[in-house]
Amino acid sequence: IMFSTIIALALTCLGQYSLSFYSAQKRTKEMAIRKIFGAAPSSVMSLFMEEILKLILVAVLIAGPVSFFVMHKWLQHYAFRTELKPSCLILSILITMSISIAVTAYHIYKLSRVNPAETIRHE
Repeated sequence: IMFSTIIALALTCLGQYSLSFYSAQKRTKEMAIRKIFGAAPSSVMSLFMEEILKLILVAVLIAGPVSFFVMHKWLQHYAFRTELKPSCLILSILITMSISIAVTAYHIYKLSRVNPAETIRHE
């Protein structure tokens, strides 16, 4: 079970990394134009973070209750029952959001370091 969990977490992190990378690459020109007009990197970062956090919120709203219900039913079939606490789900949501924010911040920081003139020239 531990090996499967590690594989699932690795795949999740790779998926989040690729989603963040794709989102940053897709909006490279927008970021360059905002930088030329004098936008602060923090305001551009908040725009990108908002998009990622909306996707995470939708995923949590769909998967949270479903996973809690399935795990609760699955654990009821054992002779020695254990209670599934909502704190486990809350902790997993917080870990997911922190990983997502860190990965997205990394891509946005990398993108903000690029010269906007070169970005627009290549577009």
